[in-house]
Amino acid sequence: MQPRNKNILLVGGLGCGLLLTWLVIGLIIYVARVRSSSLQTPPRLAPTSSTIPTPLSDPQETESVLPTALPTQAEIISLTQIPSPIPGFFDDTPPTGKIAFACYIKQIDQICLMNADGTNRTQLTDFDATAFYPSISPDGNTIYFSAKQPSEFDIYSISVNGSKATKLTNGIGSLYAPELSPNGEWIIFTNNGNGLWLMRPNGKNPHPLTNRDDIDPTWSPDGSMIA
Repeated sequence: MQPRNKNILLVGGLGCGLLLTWLVIGLIIYVARVRSSSLQTPPRLAPTSSTIPTPLSDPQETESVLPTALPTQAEIISLTQIPSPIPGFFDDTPPTGKIAFACYIKQIDQICLMNADGTNRTQLTDFDATAFYPSISPDGNTIYFSAKQPSEFDIYSISVNGSKATKLTNGIGSLYAPELSPNGEWIIFTNNGNGLWLMRPNGKNPHPLTNRDDIDPTWSPDGSMIA
């Protein structure tokens, strides 16, 4: 074959190859565009009697298929747990009455008194040894307490103004936690190791109520029970 004929065939083959390459590239671009458009736009179904929605005649049914309205600010607040405001120290109603307590004075427990709101603190006793476990009588006039004078703890009474300190017991044990009954007839107290005891407000007729090592008694409000 002549060289000229070979060149013609070579050029013709290259031209056919380039044409075929461009056809393939064009086909790929076309297929890609068709696929992209099919993903973005869903196919539309021809309406039929089964796919056409029928209008609802009842407005309540219409409301049930619609999304509910967004909650109002007031509804959101009502659903949120908001802590209650902290009241004042006494909530605008200061307590009344007196509080008797043991106060540590010069390394000795003494009996003190103050108003229920913490004002007017007063020291009532000035004993040489411990005085503690005070309780106020129901009428608010007398304080009963335990004091070590001189060796054993006995039950004492004293007026709320600090006068008339009186020893009510003598030689029946180590006594603590006296409390006058609501009707004013009996004092309940602890006899250390010998249970709970009762006696009259003047110290008469002391006798055991329990025979166990019970401590720290208190009366129920109606005086019928002892805790």
